[in-house]
Amino acid sequence: MFMQRMRTTPADHLIFVCPISVAEIEWGLRISDGGEDEMRAATRRFLEDTILTHVFPIDVTTRNSYAEIMERIWRARPPAKPGTQRHLTDIGVDINDVWISAVALERNLTILSEDGMRVIRECIPELRFQNWLEA
Repeated sequence: MFMQRMRTTPADHLIFVCPISVAEIEWGLRISDGGEDEMRAATRRFLEDTILTHVFPIDVTTRNSYAEIMERIWRARPPAKPGTQRHLTDIGVDINDVWISAVALERNLTILSEDGMRVIRECIPELRFQNWLEA
């Protein structure tokens, strides 16, 4: 389904990727069980041939979108006790999802994800999400 959507998407609306997403894919490839060398190699070829040319960098200006998302989460779900990472974990927010969302918010992009990102969606309703893995 994903590849079909990608092939039929006009070039001027093609996918742009956050470097954190690419890093998470690479991490997953590195920790996957042995015996899948062919799959890992094919995935890396796909990344290099298709995806890496569409990676948007995280710029110094991304700090503003990141800070806005974190502020809105913090105000909507204030921590019971100090500790940012613990608080985010407790409310189900992955810090990498905040960075991915910050890039999307800054550049007015739609996030393609199967992940619910419930708290981020609630706190940043202007972010657009799609799941291209659904039929």
